[in-house]
Amino acid sequence: MILTVTLTLTGGSIQILATEVVIRDQTVHVGLPPLGIGRLGGGVEYILTIDLGAFTDLSGNPIANTSFSFWTRLDSSPPVLVSSEPGMLQAGVNPNAVLRLFFDAPLEVRCEINRGGP
Repeated sequence: MILTVTLTLTGGSIQILATEVVIRDQTVHVGLPPLGIGRLGGGVEYILTIDLGAFTDLSGNPIANTSFSFWTRLDSSPPVLVSSEPGMLQAGVNPNAVLRLFFDAPLEVRCEINRGGP
């Protein structure tokens, strides 16, 4: 079940509105905007506020105004390459193979990629 519900996440100097809310039984999954747009910062306290009536139980009883806070950790470790395709030291790789690198953390491009050539 996907709903359009406004949940407000505040912390530091940002305010994020949830873009997608999925309910599975007693669990509410909140999708935040894509990375880079309202991305959560490290070492920041955030407060999630859920307004009266944003959710109801199966009998139609609305949730009361609710809020809670959490802290994000400050991530100072660099991403680690965990696997690749083709694999390390793999022989007989097709020259037209697509290179895939898998890291232990989300990445963003901060440089130009040299695709070869002059």
